[in-house]
Amino acid sequence: MFEFKDLDRMGRAALVDEQKAAVDYWRSVHRLAGLFEGYGKQTTEVIAAYQAAGGRGTILTDLAKVQLKGNTTLRKLIRETERVDKYLRELDVRLSNGTKWYTAQEIAEMTGQNDGNEQRSI
Repeated sequence: MFEFKDLDRMGRAALVDEQKAAVDYWRSVHRLAGLFEGYGKQTTEVIAAYQAAGGRGTILTDLAKVQLKGNTTLRKLIRETERVDKYLRELDVRLSNGTKWYTAQEIAEMTGQNDGNEQRSI
């Protein structure tokens, strides 16, 4: 299951992996939203056709309830894609500007102040 993670202190490799996971998740949620949208349109058509044919009864009520639940689920899926869009934009900003969040140990190793066995804080 995809989880939104705190992007601070992630290296570029971890950010790229997170971006790939977020894109895959976005695709699956977006496809699912498309299925629910299509299902809702077909349910509307079934209700209209049934009413036009003179159909009455509890089946119309049941179809309306199913359609309402589908619309509610569709709205939730759309909100989730918006959340993932925002998350992907944040990932993209962090990756595109070349910014990397180094740990104190990584900075010390880059500057030659650490032999890799001890930790230093900055």
